[in-house]
Amino acid sequence: MNPDELGALIAGSGLLFGLVMTLVSVVIPIVAYWKIIGKTGHPAPLALVILFPLAGLVLLYWLAFSEWPALNRGRLAPAPVPMPPPVYPPAPAYPEPPVAAAPQTPQPGFRFCTGCGVSLEGIERFCANCGKPVNPGG
Repeated sequence: MNPDELGALIAGSGLLFGLVMTLVSVVIPIVAYWKIIGKTGHPAPLALVILFPLAGLVLLYWLAFSEWPALNRGRLAPAPVPMPPPVYPPAPAYPEPPVAAAPQTPQPGFRFCTGCGVSLEGIERFCANCGKPVNPGG
C-alpha cells in the first residue's frame, strides 16, 4: 500500500468517524427533547428547534418557565370532591291506629250460670233454669 492510499484511508475513516459522532450528538438530544416535550403536553416535533443555533437554549428556558398543558388535563390535578348525599328530615312518627276489636261470638263449651250455677252447654244467651242473661264470653 503506498503512502497516498494510506493517507486517503486515514482521512476517510476520520471523516466517517466525524460524521457518525455528529449524527450521534444531534440525534440523541433530539430524541430526549422529543420525549420531554411530549410529556409536557406540547407538540413533540417542537424538539426539532434545537437544530438551530441557540434555539435549543431558548427552548429549554421556555419549557422551564411556561405552563404545561399536561398539568391542566387533570392528570396531576387533585381529585374532585364528591357531593355529600342530601339529608332529609326524619319522617314524623305517627301512632299506630287503634285496631277495632273483633266482636266476640259466644263459643260453645262448658260454662256455668252466674245466677244459679247450672252448667250451660250451648250458646244460650239466657239461663234455661233461672232466666238470667248469660255472659257470652265467659
